[in-house]
Amino acid sequence: MKQARVLLVGEHRDVAFAGDPDDLIRQIEAAAAGGATRVDLGTPHGLDEAEAIRLIGERVLPHFAD
Repeated sequence: MKQARVLLVGEHRDVAFAGDPDDLIRQIEAAAAGGATRVDLGTPHGLDEAEAIRLIGERVLPHFAD
């Protein structure tokens, strides 16, 4: 994950999310606090795409469910 964070530089640093589910939750909350009304969790999903999608579905999305 640290390598992914290093790659997020310049203009993309503010529009890309990286890390574990807790990192994503914090980043999405910060984006919402900054006025974002939409967040897309599109590709790339890391080295194990199926695992990343599972974690997003099981740990990140439920955090934001009403």
